[in-house]
Amino acid sequence: MLLVSLVTMGRATVAIGLLRNHSSTGIWAPILLLSLRIVQGLAEVLTRASKLVLLGAPQPCRPARRST
Repeated sequence: MLLVSLVTMGRATVAIGLLRNHSSTGIWAPILLLSLRIVQGLAEVLTRASKLVLLGAPQPCRPARRST
């Protein structure tokens, strides 16, 4: 899930960089910009949730090492 959220955020960022201005796109420019920013925000929330799941996952116990 972490990889999916990072790729989604990266693609939304690239799409924002490739957006045309208002004079060539018209009313769709601010609508697309707002939509892509929402996608970025959702990807950030997914990234944070994935990090919390990874931090909270139980780790396997290793047997103690004996010094000789």
